Amino acid sequence: MDENTSHGDCHRSCPGGVGTSRQGHPPTGGIAAGRAGGPALGGASRPAALAGAGLLRAGDSDMGPDPDPGAAAEAAGEALRDGDTGTRVQALHLLSKLADPDTVTIVAHHIDDPDPLVAEKARWALARIGDPSVIPLLVDQLGHPDLATRDTMTSTLTQFGAAAVPTLVSALRSKDPSIRAHAADVLCFIGSPGAREAIPALVGGLNDDHPDVRLAMTLALRELVVHPAARQALHTASLDSPDPRVRSVALAST
Repeated sequence: MDENTSHGDCHRSCPGGVGTSRQGHPPTGGIAAGRAGGPALGGASRPAALAGAGLLRAGDSDMGPDPDPGAAAEAAGEALRDGDTGTRVQALHLLSKLADPDTVTIVAHHIDDPDPLVAEKARWALARIGDPSVIPLLVDQLGHPDLATRDTMTSTLTQFGAAAVPTLVSALRSKDPSIRAHAADVLCFIGSPGAREAIPALVGGLNDDHPDVRLAMTLALRELVVHPAARQALHTASLDSPDPRVRSVALAST
């Protein structure tokens, strides 16, 4: 993890590994890539069932004018069960455009799909649908050992903003330092004002047993420095913390 940080960075904290600094923006890939078309489809053909349900215009990659949600969900579910990678990714993409909360269960089933392209598209689709009921399922994916997957989860959860904060605060109490650090990373990207309710838990994390977790907590508090409690905690840490990285970031933040 970088020892020298500049104001406005969040970090992808990886206890036992390397954290990559971010210049104040959620990680690229995942949602950002999905908005530009998502994971490559590999040229796979679209199932006729999708067009027949009105979810897909024949010969096109966009939705029909008035898709029937029930028929669309049924057709997409069939494609997700039986299709190849391209077909399954396309089904998830089109369900995200439909943005029907009733399809959340279908989409959520694939967030840990063995096919990484399908799993990434499912997480992206859940963010697009925007139903907060899926937040606990997504938070359960925090701390993934694959860095690209971690980035996708950070981007996805950031889209939920303040709605994700209570569940992320619970994750700060995980026994796994990778999960604690990742939760703090997401709160860092959510920033102010959305993550202000997390300040007490982040302050407590300044004394975490793991150095990368302490740094992640400090960086998240830096994004909340406009709030007096965060500013006071950073000031105290800049003077008293035994961790030189925490002291350095805290001093630069106040």
